[in-house]
Amino acid sequence: MKRDMQTMKDDNTVIKRDIRTLKDDNTVIKRDIRTLKDDNTIIKRDIQTLKDDNTVIKQDIQTLKDDSTVIKQDIRNIKEDIQTLKNDNADIKQDVGEFKINLAMTRRLAAISHNARVGSTSEGYEIVFFPNSEDPNSEPHNLPPLTSMQAILDLGDAALDAYMRNYYPNNRGAIRDRNKRLNMVASAIGVGKLPSHV
Repeated sequence: MKRDMQTMKDDNTVIKRDIRTLKDDNTVIKRDIRTLKDDNTIIKRDIQTLKDDNTVIKQDIQTLKDDSTVIKQDIRNIKEDIQTLKNDNADIKQDVGEFKINLAMTRRLAAISHNARVGSTSEGYEIVFFPNSEDPNSEPHNLPPLTSMQAILDLGDAALDAYMRNYYPNNRGAIRDRNKRLNMVASAIGVGKLPSHV
């Protein structure tokens, strides 16, 4: 009987220990569950942060795409502006070229008019450009300047031929008579014919 009592006491002690162990295990399990819940909350928060970051990244990518579209349009506009400037520049060059031609023609007519007023027996003739607006006294011609009737009379044959070719570019027939050629050059610069005593 004493042995049975002792056995019961021992069993009771084991049961108490097992209960304590179960309680401890339960406490550990509860703590583990709390830890898992906390970890789960952290994971959910991290997932949300990742989702938010992903949304921001998508927005940034869309912004970059929009910016790229704007930049491409700006580049197209710049190219069009450059082409417009090139066209305008070409028009300006053409206008300047026409202005130069008109200016040369005006100078030519003014020189002819001046020389006609001066007359065939005087000096102080102005230089009359060729019909193509080239200056007879500059490159590529470098002809002697016709500033007086004497300068016309003093022309050598080569210079006289050059003046004839350039003042009368459409004249195909050869004119042999020197006086006639001198008269034609004098007429081209506006001073009329040579004086009759020449």
